[in-house]
Amino acid sequence: ANDPEYIYLINAVAICDGKSVGHIDNPGTTVMQIEALTICFTHLFSNPNQTTLVTQVLKNPDKFIEVTRIVILVMNSLILLLLGFVAIKKTDSIWVALLLQTAIFITPNTLNHLWTKVSPEPILFFVTCLYVITILLFYFAKEKQNYKYVIYFALLTGAGLGTKATFLPLVIFPLIVLPTYKRKFLYVIGAVVSF
Repeated sequence: ANDPEYIYLINAVAICDGKSVGHIDNPGTTVMQIEALTICFTHLFSNPNQTTLVTQVLKNPDKFIEVTRIVILVMNSLILLLLGFVAIKKTDSIWVALLLQTAIFITPNTLNHLWTKVSPEPILFFVTCLYVITILLFYFAKEKQNYKYVIYFALLTGAGLGTKATFLPLVIFPLIVLPTYKRKFLYVIGAVVSF
């Protein structure tokens, strides 16, 4: 494990213990939340000595980091499958689906960050895949006036910004494609609340 992974681990333990987090210089909120849930479930089902959660994590931090890595790996693998499925269903093109799914394999740096670390990047990838799925559903929808798209885009924008500030350029997309000023306004309000 490296420094950022330990920082997120300690913050996740603080969340589990009902305390405030110390790492506030960048969002990473969703990373801490996912890791906190992972820690709670791991502690619940893997605590033969009946030690407290904090003690168990501090005695074996690498175990909890590794379990979180696996959870994130499974999340990203499943979202890639879902992205491909939705792309094929909506575009009738296996090539579009493959392009969307394989774009992450272009550089070793991307592979290293997305599949091996507990950090904001893998969670940002997950949220971005959900965002692309929502764009596909919206683009091919017969009824674009439906408020569900305002809600989806707002929730995903809040989650993306809560994960990492580099998500910021994607905030603009719904402002361009959502019909009516009322929906755009509700999207902005919803994104702020979601964040």
